[in-house]
Amino acid sequence: MRRALPILLAERRWVAAGEVAYASLEHATDTPGSMFEHLLAIRMHARSSGDFKRAITVLEQVSGVRWNATGQAVLPEEGSPLRDAPIALADLLVASGQRDRGRRLLAVIIARMRQELAMPGQAELWYYLWHPVALALNDEPDAAIAMLRRSNGRRKHAAEG
Repeated sequence: MRRALPILLAERRWVAAGEVAYASLEHATDTPGSMFEHLLAIRMHARSSGDFKRAITVLEQVSGVRWNATGQAVLPEEGSPLRDAPIALADLLVASGQRDRGRRLLAVIIARMRQELAMPGQAELWYYLWHPVALALNDEPDAAIAMLRRSNGRRKHAAEG
């Protein structure tokens, strides 16, 4: 079933792709390598079907994001610096009309990213895929474009070397 996901996404069959992604997550047949497709399918399913509540519930579970008593987002301490699921969650919070909550989550993600990147030896390359998305969603287009340019420059340099 999970193998159908890339085909459904390519065909832009968002609702069907979302259902496959939900089933795959429920049955734990997803893989780290397929998470990008799962998150895309869930985001597009929510936008197509209007079922943001289901998507937000699942993405909170997948991301490990919690909300403290004052309504501030709390990211898990462990895990990948990609933060793909928390960023997807923030996107759907904003898209569903929960703009303040989504922006609070984005602020926590971006602050964590900046803190980690300031640590000696931390490679920015782990941040190139998802963090420009977080920056763009947070109305920081110049920072998002700058990161995309650095990513592109790195790829060009690697290809030449």
